[in-house]
Amino acid sequence: MPHYTTTLSRNPHDFYFKTVFSKRENIIPFLKYFLEQNKYLAEQILPLLDFTSLVFINSEVVSAANLSQLIGDVLLRFNLKDSEHYLYMLIELATRQVIIRSVLLRK
Repeated sequence: MPHYTTTLSRNPHDFYFKTVFSKRENIIPFLKYFLEQNKYLAEQILPLLDFTSLVFINSEVVSAANLSQLIGDVLLRFNLKDSEHYLYMLIELATRQVIIRSVLLRK
């Protein structure tokens, strides 16, 4: 699991968001709550997610030009139950909102 202690990010909110949501005990309840707000997602997607398979994917970038660290958004990968697919979720902190984007890929 990623651990973030320092950052050169110009936006402390990004660092806080990623630090908090890079912990299983925080992200799983958040995702369940988020998915339950939509009937289709709650009925069709939520039951498919294997939360025990949750993997955090490193989305940080270090600029070669000035060696500054760019804090990426939270990128997750799940196995889908009874499937040969992964679900990748990108969780972004935007002004006054959280955006979740997903893509389904075959293993």
